[in-house]
This record gives sequence, structure tokens and C-alpha cells, in this order.
Amino acid sequence: KMGVRTYLEEELTKARKKPSLRKDMYQKMIDVDPEAPTPEETLQRAVTKPRYMQWRETISSTATLGFRIEGIKKEDGTVNRDFKKTKTKDQVTEAFREFIKGNRKILESYLDRLKEIRDTLEKSPFFETHEIGRA
Repeated sequence: KMGVRTYLEEELTKARKKPSLRKDMYQKMIDVDPEAPTPEETLQRAVTKPRYMQWRETISSTATLGFRIEGIKKEDGTVNRDFKKTKTKDQVTEAFREFIKGNRKILESYLDRLKEIRDTLEKSPFFETHEIGRA
């Protein structure tokens, strides 16, 4: 996922207007970090959607690097989705290194392509004035 946040502002505003406690999101939160909920959230065993969405962005590389890895499928068909706490540049680099099996040419190719995408988006009047998200 790309962007310093991966939800639309409209979605956050809507969730704040009509906040409801979500036990499912609390469970997702404690599955990743049992210490993350506040004492009040722990008593309620629930969190609001805005709280979960914002917390989710802070534990990954989304807020600091502008993207996060959701999953990697290797050529042998195995899938790894254990990247929820992959936050630092070093951790992301290691995940890419494992994916490409140390092939520096492939890593450089990915980096070049990402730079091209960034340059294109930075020059785009459309992306300057729009948010794009998916459910």
C-alpha cells in the first residue's frame, strides 16, 4: 500500500461522526501488540475504527516511509503476510532482499521503478488534488 495513510479522510470523518466500538478491531490490535490498547479499551475489549486505523498506520512503515508491505508471494507459491510491524527502512530492505534472494539488479530495478512512479505522481495535477483509496 502506498501513501502516508491508507484510508480516505472522508472515511475517517465518517467514522468519527458516528463512532462505534469494534471488538473485531480490538482483537486485530491485540493480535499484533497486546500492549497497544489503552486501559479503557482493554476494559471495553473494543476500539473505535478511527483509533484502529491511525494505530495501524503508526506500527508499519506507512507513516514514515509512505508505503507498507502487505504481503509477498514468492516464485515457489509461498505467501508471507507477516509484515504488520515492518516499520524501519532496514526492515523493509531486509524484506525486499529476502524476496529477491539478494539479486541486486532486481532490487535496483524496483527502486528505479518506484522513483519513476514518485516523480510522475509529484508532477501530476490530478494526484495533487485527489485522494485515492480502496476498501
